[in-house]
Amino acid sequence: MAENFGKKRIQFFMDLLSNNLDAALQAYKDNPTQPFGFYVHLHDCRTPLFKIQALARLLDRKKKKNIRAISAILSISKTVEDMIGQFDFAASILKGNEKWQFSDEVRNQILIQYGFALGTLEECLLQLGWITRGKNVIQFDDFGFDYLKSALKEISFPSSKKEKKQILQLFKNICMDIDEDIREKKIDLTHIEDGIHEFRRDIRWLSIYASALRGKVILSNNPETDPFQHFITPSNMESRYNTLLINEDEKNILTFQQGGFYALGALISDLGNIKDKGLITEYLMQLGTSKGMSEEDIKAKLGDDYQDVATTIQQATEKINQFVLEEEGFIKLANHFEAQLQ
Repeated sequence: MAENFGKKRIQFFMDLLSNNLDAALQAYKDNPTQPFGFYVHLHDCRTPLFKIQALARLLDRKKKKNIRAISAILSISKTVEDMIGQFDFAASILKGNEKWQFSDEVRNQILIQYGFALGTLEECLLQLGWITRGKNVIQFDDFGFDYLKSALKEISFPSSKKEKKQILQLFKNICMDIDEDIREKKIDLTHIEDGIHEFRRDIRWLSIYASALRGKVILSNNPETDPFQHFITPSNMESRYNTLLINEDEKNILTFQQGGFYALGALISDLGNIKDKGLITEYLMQLGTSKGMSEEDIKAKLGDDYQDVATTIQQATEKINQFVLEEEGFIKLANHFEAQLQ
């Protein structure tokens, strides 16, 4: 039964990805004035890719039978997800310039980056066999998804009881490692991309794992003893990003502290907003100055969207240190998972 659940989870997100890609193809057919990659992004093909990666990362790659199949699924899903992420950044710059109104010379470079990200994404889907492209037409191709499904058939899954123990141990280890990384300064938070962004990637996997497991992980229901109880608010409880599926057929479930899950989501969201603003400013500073603009002129163009590197690092570091060092957030989460291993 556990193996069935494990396969069903990955299959669910593969089907969701296929459906979203179908929706993108239909939208492109209905309105080809926008490029196909625009619709791939619009119809959220990225989220199921994250979930597929998460579920594949949870599997045991020590078994020879699993190594090739898991590696194939991880490699493909991460490659496409990265391409969509690059397009997302390029699209956000292009959209932002509708407000910023940089010069034609700067705008042309923004368009070049957008076009490159778009072309790379579409070529990636073509090479992987997810789409075929003819004269003025793009169509769905079964080959790429058939390959993923064939890889999925090769994977063996643990029993429900063993899976629970493995997940709890992994969650605990992730929390302890993250805590140590900050306390021992193993992550350099003076860098946006390789420090702050990398930290956010690491903590985001905890949230993605929990939701990808589709009912194996549920939120605890003891708000009076939850060390993060101040996060258990109506707005957090009602947010679609803060829900975990309930599956009554799932056996050997584990819990994620309700307030802790909300607190983690808030930290991920806050760091994302801080990081994005900093990266956009950094990119446009480099681009603008290369085209002869002064830093003051660029700052004026960006207005409220301007955020220099020092401010980005300060704001992000304050958020991280508050949760990790002052509130001991990851230690509390680790203790919750450890208690369930007893």
